[in-house]
Amino acid sequence: MPTLGILKTIDPRQLWKNEERDFTPWIAENISRLVEVIGVPFVVDQTEKRVGAYELDIFGHVEGSDAPVIIENQLTATDHKHLGQLITYASGLEAALIIWIATVVTDEHRAAIQWLNRVTGDEVSFVRKSCK
Repeated sequence: MPTLGILKTIDPRQLWKNEERDFTPWIAENISRLVEVIGVPFVVDQTEKRVGAYELDIFGHVEGSDAPVIIENQLTATDHKHLGQLITYASGLEAALIIWIATVVTDEHRAAIQWLNRVTGDEVSFVRKSCK
């Protein structure tokens, strides 16, 4: 008979103390897991990519094309600061796929992403994923 473990919800900061030094590199190293969830094959080109005076967490491209992919991650619930960063990075890098990873996606930010997807057309796609 197989032995099963017990699933337990924990605060992501127990695993990753710092977003930039711990969480971002982990995502970049395990990008295949995110690709599986999103359903669009893409590769990581760079972490902490400069966009003007700011730094995007992860920059990549869709496999087989040069369509830019950007990922902004946070170990907390979505907030206006990160939404603004996403839009800034997307415009600065002409992103085709925009991914926002957070522990919780608020209703307001979910609505904002849905609206952005409606008004940007098929060439651009915003994806938000929650850890819960």
